[in-house]
Amino acid sequence: MIRGCIARTACLALILMGAAPPAAAQTEAELAVLRMFYTEKELTVVSAARAPLTISQTPENITVITADQIRRMNAHNLEDILRRVPGVYVGSPRDFGSSGAVAIQGSETRHVRVLLDGMNWNYIDAGVFQSNAVPVETIERIEIIKGPASSAWGSSLGGVINIITKNTGYETLLSGVVQGSYGEGDSQDYRAAAAGATDPVGYYLYAGRQTSNGLVSDRDYERNSLFGKLSLNAFDRVTIGVAMGYSDPYYDNGQSPSQDYEDEHTYRTHFANLSVEAEFTRNLDGSLFAYALTKDNTDRTDTLGLGIWGDRAELFQKQRLEEDVSGAAARLVWQFGRHTAVFGADFETAELDKEFVNGAAPQGAGAPARLGLGADRSLWGVYANASLVFGDFSLSLGARYDDDEVSGSYFSPSAGATYQLTDATLLRVTGSSGFNTPILAASETGGFFLDPNPDLEPEEILSGQIGVETSELEFVWLKAAYFYHETRRALVKELYAAGSPSFNDLYFNRGEILRRGVEVEAETRPFYNVALYAGASYVNITPPNDNGAEDQYTFNAALKYDDGESWNAELWGRYAWWNFTYGFGGEYDDFIWNISVNKTVYLKDHLRAEIFCAVHNLFNGDQYYIIDADNPDRWVEAGVRFSF
Repeated sequence: MIRGCIARTACLALILMGAAPPAAAQTEAELAVLRMFYTEKELTVVSAARAPLTISQTPENITVITADQIRRMNAHNLEDILRRVPGVYVGSPRDFGSSGAVAIQGSETRHVRVLLDGMNWNYIDAGVFQSNAVPVETIERIEIIKGPASSAWGSSLGGVINIITKNTGYETLLSGVVQGSYGEGDSQDYRAAAAGATDPVGYYLYAGRQTSNGLVSDRDYERNSLFGKLSLNAFDRVTIGVAMGYSDPYYDNGQSPSQDYEDEHTYRTHFANLSVEAEFTRNLDGSLFAYALTKDNTDRTDTLGLGIWGDRAELFQKQRLEEDVSGAAARLVWQFGRHTAVFGADFETAELDKEFVNGAAPQGAGAPARLGLGADRSLWGVYANASLVFGDFSLSLGARYDDDEVSGSYFSPSAGATYQLTDATLLRVTGSSGFNTPILAASETGGFFLDPNPDLEPEEILSGQIGVETSELEFVWLKAAYFYHETRRALVKELYAAGSPSFNDLYFNRGEILRRGVEVEAETRPFYNVALYAGASYVNITPPNDNGAEDQYTFNAALKYDDGESWNAELWGRYAWWNFTYGFGGEYDDFIWNISVNKTVYLKDHLRAEIFCAVHNLFNGDQYYIIDADNPDRWVEAGVRFSF
């Protein structure tokens, strides 16, 4: 089915290439319609083909979130932002500073690839990512690709979350922000950022601190973070960039009486990268990028002495993990009119060391007192993507070849098209084949009662999506998409499969999973400064996933007010139905409503002063899927922001 879709799309493109008129600039009529519901920054995306494309040329299902939207929602961490996106499932207790698993369109969390300025933010050991390690103040935009993006990014079976940080300044006049907020549970968020330029050097600097005594029980949280970026116009049409960052979130999950334990986590991440961008000709650009990234994590779990693990409180397990990752990338972008071609290569190498220290309870079950594990991995990939525009029709073609020393090689093709049916209606269709590299815990290192299986192969997927975006009703923007994802060789954990003497668990490539569903969004144009938004997603998972979920869906609703001068406010509601049939004891048959209000109290020349406040979980809703990780009831915070 999917292969046929790709073939038919390619054939149709060849026919139209022969008959279509030459490419022309995007019409003002098209742009006028797009500007009704997109900001100028949202009109261009870079994640689908790894080069700038207008939203009307992009066949992929993409959501863009800008820095201005993040400011209006007064977000503290990445999860606050991602919960507002239909089709994105975020599992965490919604505490101040919490970090949880993120899935897209029913995928596994390890299938979602997260990038920070081109650096792989996922852990190579488990495939997940640390969402509270990214300071939201540094984010310029987030582009979310729903569905596989392997023809551009390699291992990304479920989707891509591409986080792009703010640029350096370009004026001698200093710009930036100073902000502080305080809320219940002694929750505090302080941040300061500045950007400017002293020819030929531009800079962006950020420092922030977050802390909380816990909105529920004793879930303490603390994070310090630093970020800096420099750009140098060293030569004509050549820009050199350097960036460095540090973040150290600490989170105490508190007590879990049903499991007879309590746990705390410390995560330290620091990175540095170097980029060189050059404009060779009017139509040809090139870039080189290199980075180094270190993640040092410590997780400690102690028993409570309630009987499940014994009758006294003591160490259950302490795990320390360190990942050292370095990588490089090269890219050429050719643009002629509205046509774009991209050629590039990626390389990455990583070293992993982890150590388990086990207490009396796991030792009694056969675990060693101390276990050290390690692995290394290197991979490379080459890719080519093209976007060809002929009148109202655009064709996108992509291909990538990846080679991983652990799991072998994989070829990922993709094809997609958009068609401007009318000035106000855009059709999208895409088909692709993608993969996901097995996590090292499954293939190389193993873990707690888990043995590695070195024979694991990449999980693979055949995927297709079709969508429509329209504002034919003039005052309402509508977007709808249908997706079909067929995963083969999916990882399946089999209990005790290692046999004697350990009887540990093993992963095998034995699963076939079908995920299919729909997403719908609608937003009105402002009427008397008021706009309405609604979004919904539904996915059917066959067979049900490891947690027993078969049908999952989300609903989002919002009421927005913006007078364009002094006041803006947003009332947002989110409903997520995880449909876990196994006994986690969760409750999630509720909307969670948040309201955020911003008031500009001073605006003169280059200075803007705002006061803001937010009420979270306005109606004390319950939305959690683990009984000991219940979400906070209503809590209030307020703050002040100076922008200059």
